Amino acid sequence: MSLNSAVQARTYGITVDVSEDLVEKLIAQGKKPTFIISAIVQRMSSEMSVDNMIDYAEGREALVKKAADQEGRSPRDFPSTDRTWTYDAFEEYMRKLMSLAEKRASVGDLLSMLIAYYDTNPRPTSEELREARGFGSGQKWYEELRTAKARLTIAAKRVGLPPFFARAYGSGLKRRHPMDKEVYEFLSRWVSEYIVSVEEYRQLATPRSID
Repeated sequence: MSLNSAVQARTYGITVDVSEDLVEKLIAQGKKPTFIISAIVQRMSSEMSVDNMIDYAEGREALVKKAADQEGRSPRDFPSTDRTWTYDAFEEYMRKLMSLAEKRASVGDLLSMLIAYYDTNPRPTSEELREARGFGSGQKWYEELRTAKARLTIAAKRVGLPPFFARAYGSGLKRRHPMDKEVYEFLSRWVSEYIVSVEEYRQLATPRSID
């Protein structure tokens, strides 16, 4: 750590892994890799919030775009509305998911993810959700979890409803993935009223879900 001057903020020297190819290209251009990389980080921090930087680094921004592409729409194309979550709105949301699941097995995985939330708690860990979904160990689970949450968010936006997942926190299998408490209550009520459908999606396992 060094103090550059009385008017400058403190800075930290950190070690980062950079590909050999990138370093060689920067050197070939007569540029110092440490200076360029530091400048990129500083510019990003001035143009993006810390939350957005974390999303970008962990791939969530790309996952939301990917999920939107899978649904055939741009993230900007979703209706802008003042709708809020009510139980009637939640039922409508679930009906649409179940209707789509009859045609597309991957949508059934989204319903299974919601059931996994019900089977755990409103802020489950990655490990709790993995076990509830029946996945084995491995990196594929993290991609499945991130993609499912992104697609569930996109599905909500398609009917003009706000996201219902709060920001995840922690790391690895201990990372927590909170769901809005009120939406979790709607989910719990829905489970009690649609127990037959719940059992179907609780047991669902598609080839894509096998690790």
